[in-house]
Amino acid sequence: MNLEAPEKKQSVFKKHSLLRFITAGSVDDGKSTLIGRLLFDSKNIFIDQLDAVSRTKYKRVMSGHNIDLSLLTDGLESEREQGITIDVAYRYFNTPKRKFIIADTPGHEQYTRNMITGASTADAVIILIDASKIKFNPSVNLLTQTKRHSIIAHLLRIKHIIIAVNKMDLINYNQIFYKRIVYAYKKFAEDIHFQNINTIPISALNGDNIISASNNMLWYNGPTLISLLESLNTNEKIDKKPLRFPVQLVARHCGHISKDFRSYMGRIESGIIKKNDCLIVEPSGKKATIKDIQMLNKSLDMAITGQSVTLIIKEYLDISRGNMLVSPFKRPVLLRSINANLCWLSEESLDLRRKYLLKHSTNQILSRILKINALLNINTQKWCPPKLLDLNDIGCVTINIYEPISVDSYDNIRSTGSFILIDEITFQTVAAGMIIL
Repeated sequence: MNLEAPEKKQSVFKKHSLLRFITAGSVDDGKSTLIGRLLFDSKNIFIDQLDAVSRTKYKRVMSGHNIDLSLLTDGLESEREQGITIDVAYRYFNTPKRKFIIADTPGHEQYTRNMITGASTADAVIILIDASKIKFNPSVNLLTQTKRHSIIAHLLRIKHIIIAVNKMDLINYNQIFYKRIVYAYKKFAEDIHFQNINTIPISALNGDNIISASNNMLWYNGPTLISLLESLNTNEKIDKKPLRFPVQLVARHCGHISKDFRSYMGRIESGIIKKNDCLIVEPSGKKATIKDIQMLNKSLDMAITGQSVTLIIKEYLDISRGNMLVSPFKRPVLLRSINANLCWLSEESLDLRRKYLLKHSTNQILSRILKINALLNINTQKWCPPKLLDLNDIGCVTINIYEPISVDSYDNIRSTGSFILIDEITFQTVAAGMIIL
């Protein structure tokens, strides 16, 4: 028995960062099947899971295939019954080189809001294109939902884009057809200024170019999908950005004794914090000096982006949930009116007469959309004269906020440059926004 193997495996994982990615594209492009294939071929499926899927009454297997891999992610009864993905399904797996979190997002237009949910924290997106649906005369026309998901991925500033031309087996692994599809997508991508695009021909059903190189496409010399995912660089250097620490909770420790103290809990969204750092409290502008940094009952000299910590400051200040501790050198902008790109997620159209709750980081305040400046045409990728925002529309809007908030540009710091709008009556999320400065 090799007792050193687990330690070696742990050391390998420490060298490679976690990769969060999503699958996107139009309905029935094979997103759930692709994830099922990744899990199955990388041996990240338990025997009881395979047994449960093989016995389900909603199997949609083809001849020569014993299991419907798409059912490994479609967990809802309605999903299996209809053969579609509705909710966002998260799956976790690993290889000897990396750990992964996958979000399987719906392709149907009416569930675009669920795709945005999955994409909001993603490092990479795999946009699937069903090669069998593409009409090649006289030119290649991409499906509208493929374009919509691509534009949303661009607006959310997802760093890595992988175009997976799926179901190559249905077009006899034709290299010319594949190149025409890739050329059409890259022409579309130029209009929305996509960068870092990788393309790969696959068959999720048969496993071509997923884990192992395909013998059916010897003309393709690029990496397999899993090799490509393992090689993506996710080091954003967010620690180098200015500090942003939204206060989530104010705690009073041992309030019944004379040596009690107040502390401020939250997650570091960007930058680093060190003991004795002099910070600014937003929006008051007061100075605060870090006395101690605590995490899991331990005192730290320094904390970095992504850590949830408790801060103790030397001064006695009025700090509450929704306030933010920031770097004094590059402070966020304090605004009562913001411009933003807005993805409308509600089946009810935007009503300019209504107020909405704006949730920004840990802060939640009333707001009203003052005007719609432009509407994005999904097919032409052009901004058009405005109208009311309907379900899945993307518009540029101006929002008035009842109290000033401290914001960053979404391009600079995603967590403090984004927000959601909530219906103050139903408390349903109706829109997701990216702030423009």
